[in-house]
Amino acid sequence: MQVSRGRFIKVLSAVKPYAKEDFKRCSTATLARLSCVQDDYFVTLTVKGGNANDGNDTTAFIKIGTGRCKKDECYHFTIDGMLKLARADKSKDLDINEEWERNALLLNSTNDDIPEYPEKQGIQAIPDGLLMSDTWQSIKPAIDYVMPWAEKAYERPALVRVYFKRQPRDAMDIVAANGYCLGKAVIEQPARLGGLSSILVPHHWFAIIDKLVEPADTIAILRSGEYNIVTADNVTIMGKDGGFTYPDYAAIIRTRQNYSYHIHGADTLNALSKLEPFLKKANNMAIINLQENTVTANVKGNDAQVAKSCFTLMGKDTFDGTFAINYQYLVGVLKSAESGAILGMSDPSSPLVFTTETPNWVTVIMPMHIGR
Repeated sequence: MQVSRGRFIKVLSAVKPYAKEDFKRCSTATLARLSCVQDDYFVTLTVKGGNANDGNDTTAFIKIGTGRCKKDECYHFTIDGMLKLARADKSKDLDINEEWERNALLLNSTNDDIPEYPEKQGIQAIPDGLLMSDTWQSIKPAIDYVMPWAEKAYERPALVRVYFKRQPRDAMDIVAANGYCLGKAVIEQPARLGGLSSILVPHHWFAIIDKLVEPADTIAILRSGEYNIVTADNVTIMGKDGGFTYPDYAAIIRTRQNYSYHIHGADTLNALSKLEPFLKKANNMAIINLQENTVTANVKGNDAQVAKSCFTLMGKDTFDGTFAINYQYLVGVLKSAESGAILGMSDPSSPLVFTTETPNWVTVIMPMHIGR
């Protein structure tokens, strides 16, 4: 079995951050499997699920080449060990049979413990199984917008996932949240829509997809039986649905907003950047004082030193008050909307709703509690 070193290194580097440790086989090392299915070579591995203990780990199938191979030929290997081996000599393809004879990091195996590779054509033919498909370059901007707000700690399984929900007129909402802020992007007209109305997909699947596909590649998001699946030409990631319920994001976004202001993203970012050296990293809190259209942002450092920066909002409303907000969340919103955003708010204890001008995407940030 010979495989391209370059492709092999690219694949293993992409999946390594998300591979789950196999304690039974080799302590805390991450294992993957190289197998041959109908003369196609696949790397197969277990990817972390939505929670370390929820039993919803997922499996990635990544094609790395085509060629003649022995029936049921299969090897287990440690990702770190194989990366070191593959990087040692990039002048020629990697001969797995030869390396297995010389290296203990390759563990000969059978296909018995490898999930059956899904036939993509059969999956996509299921009328109610497909949610949507489109090119990666069409999907990626929406994923990039919401990805910063997805739960990263794996403590709340539903929030580790990106939520796709079909709307009237064939628009597709894409939502991610972490309990403190929420982002919603919209794909107005996906290239193809199926009968499925919604699906939850772990956010790190898209991090893997992004490293292994080309912008023009078609990505399909679908469900087959109890499995949710994201698939492209050479990459398929699948995992059990888990039955999680996503929060009612529409109700949060619909929060009544009595005041509305326009924020110029780039100018506001420049004003806020002066505060970062003084920010107390433990809580990332910025105190925002709004008097009519003038904002004074304050942060208090670990040495009790206070830094201030002022900037102006444009709007007909005149809200006077003080509220606290996570500085990093605020900067994240403004970076994704440097051309401008509309800030909607009601009172210091209500969610702050930021709507970008082009396209019309939304981020909601919950205010922080100001201790006495």
